[in-house]
Parts: sequence; structure tokens; C-alpha cells
Amino acid sequence: MILNEREVKILEKFYKNKTVLLSELSKEFSVSERMIRYNINEINTLLEFIKIAPIKKIGKSKYILENNSTRLLDVIKELEPINKSRRQTLIQMYLMFSEEKVNIKYLMEKFQLTRVSINSDIKEINKTLNIRGLKIENNKGLSIIGNTDNIKKYKIFILSEQLELLFKEDYSEYVNQIKEIIFKIISEKTLKKIKVFVDEVISENKIKLDDLNYKYFYSQVLNIFYEDSYKNRNCHDSDYKEYVEKKLK
Repeated sequence: MILNEREVKILEKFYKNKTVLLSELSKEFSVSERMIRYNINEINTLLEFIKIAPIKKIGKSKYILENNSTRLLDVIKELEPINKSRRQTLIQMYLMFSEEKVNIKYLMEKFQLTRVSINSDIKEINKTLNIRGLKIENNKGLSIIGNTDNIKKYKIFILSEQLELLFKEDYSEYVNQIKEIIFKIISEKTLKKIKVFVDEVISENKIKLDDLNYKYFYSQVLNIFYEDSYKNRNCHDSDYKEYVEKKLK
């Protein structure tokens, strides 16, 4: 359940001020009062879901939130909006690792954005992908196309960039979405077993790896499991995967 950036800021304003005028919110965010009412309804849907008293209307255009507990503040922190850079990373994660069919409509609903905004994101992502000989293609659904080895290398790179988030006790929407994508492919339990295996290999062979290369090695192992176990593709490192599986047992 996601609140957009404006809705989080509205919730923060109620936390700090308790009583807020609709006209003030409309002016501050440069949107109609009708849109603010819609945003408040979205906020209330979330508050009711997590059993926090919702925002109430107490006058013609006056609203009140009779709850400023530390729990609400924690919720606000967890709802930190996903900025453009993180959203574009998530779009790539969904395209490379999600088992669901991803199209423009799917991303519009996922991030509560317009088609124009999603297309703009894809255009910007393609500028980065083009350097690697890749691009996002829209053909009855979105997909990243290009040389197979280049796609594999980029998947491992993206995974390594997000790897440490999978172990963080962080419940922000961004981290939750990263975990949702990966843990549908590889269980959290398997993820931890792979870490033990990776650490053993490094220790037994006295390999010196900096943090960057450690993440990359770990991500290669994860990607082996992803490609074979979930996509039923023949992996170039099939012998290596068999060794990994034997070790994990």
C-alpha cells in the first residue's frame, strides 16, 4: 500500500499541526481541493488498515487528525517517498527479476504515476542501458533486450547494488519492494545460506575481496539460482551451480 509524495507530506502536516484547512493544502501543493480530498481518502485507507484513527472532517474545509503518537511518526518514516532515481531502479528490477508481466499500465498502478511519467522514466533508463548495448522494448509488454551476456552482466550489477538492502531491518516502501521482488524468486532462508557458502569459499581459498567485489560474487550466485530454478533456462555455469547446490545442502 503506497502513498505518493504529496500524500506523505500531507500526513506529516497533520502530524505536526493536528488541524489543517483544505484551502491551505490546496494552495501549498498547487492542486484542487478535490484532489486534496482524494489524497486524504488515500491516507485514511492506509491509516485504517494499520489501525490508526483516520483524518476527520470537522467543518466545511477543516480536517483533524487526533493522533500524534510515535507510532504514526514511525509510519511516516517508513512511507518515505520513492524518488525518481530509486523508482527507475525498481522499474529495472521488475523487468529483470519479476515473474509478473510488466507493462506501462502495471507500472502506472505500482507507482501511482501517469503514462507520461512512466514513459519519461523509461526514456531516461534507456540512456543508461544504451551504453551497455541494451534497451527497454515495448512489445506486448516491457522487456530489456540486447546481447544475452550483456543482460546477464547488467542483472548481476543491479542486484549487487541492492544486495545489502535485503539484509536490512528497514521497512521503507523502496526496501519492501526490493525484497518483494527478490524473495518471490529466492527465499530469505536460501539467501542466508548462500551468504554462508560465499563466506566459506572466500575463507577457504583465502580470497581478498573488497566490498564491491564481494557483492558482485554473491550476486552471481543469486543469479545462477534465479536463472535455473525460476526461469528454467540452461545456465552457462551449470557445473558451478551444482556445486553450489551440493554445498548448500
